[in-house]
This record gives sequence, structure tokens and C-alpha cells, in this order.
Amino acid sequence: PALTTMGVGGGEGGVQWEKLVIGPVTTVGEMLMGGHWMEMLKVQRQAGTYPSYFAAARHMWSELGMAGFYKGFWPWGFAQGCYKGLPVLFTQGEVSSRLKAQGVDKQTASIVAGVTAGMVQGAMIAPTQRLKTIVGTNKSAGAVSTDLISKVIKDEGISTVFKVRCPS
Repeated sequence: PALTTMGVGGGEGGVQWEKLVIGPVTTVGEMLMGGHWMEMLKVQRQAGTYPSYFAAARHMWSELGMAGFYKGFWPWGFAQGCYKGLPVLFTQGEVSSRLKAQGVDKQTASIVAGVTAGMVQGAMIAPTQRLKTIVGTNKSAGAVSTDLISKVIKDEGISTVFKVRCPS
């Protein structure tokens, strides 16, 4: 079947185009209203950059003022917020529609589409998440630290944006 009847074109179970605007606006709004700051506190604590959440918050406030709450947000977090849900939106709609068209039952198609969409989203979010983490865990980084990212990429290569640390 043609793409227009499979999901992206708005067929049965397909993408609802208004979500292309509503999703990013909602996600960026959530990030601006404290979601990004809470995530940075969590990342800093997990990385061991600060001994406590309070110490991380105190440092961000004392060093950067209000901008400290948005450390790593611009441009990496903003970009992530704008496209965070789009891989799920398109992938889930397409995979589900294509599986149903091949005779797969609705529940199985939904589960497979959801898992596939989650994996695609994880792969697409990894680079900006890594960039936000580099900035968030560097005590000397400012709220906007494109210079730090340029240095890290120059030193480690572009593949650093896909670097992950697996538990041992």
C-alpha cells in the first residue's frame, strides 16, 4: 500500500499532524518549567559530579544565577525538546500500520511498534543527551557551553556524541 494509506499520510491509526506542533511545544515547555533542571540535577548526582542534589543546585545557582537552572539547555536541550517525540510519532504509526496491513493482530502490532519506536527514539536522542550531560557534569561549564562541546568533539572525535557507559 502507498505511504499515504499507511500512517504518515493520516490513514487509519496514522500520524496526527497537529502533534508535530503540540509535541515539541509541550516538551520544551515542560523542560523550561523545571524538567530540564531536575534532569540535570539527576545527571550530576548520578555522575558523582556533586556529593548531593543540594550541592549541585547550590553550585548552579552561585556560579550561574538563574541561568544555572538551564545549564546545557541551549542549544542541546532545546533541540532535543523539539524532536524528542517525533521518532516515536512517526515510527510507531508506520510500524503499526504496516504490521496491521500484513495481517498482524492489533495488540501485537501495537507492542512491536511501541518497542521499535522506543529504540529509534533512544538512538536519535543519544547525541543531544550526551551533549547535555557533558555540559551538565562539567563544573566549570557555563549555561551555554558550545565552546566546551567543540573542544570535546575536537579532542575525542564526533563519535563521542554516541559514547555510552555500560554498567560493569
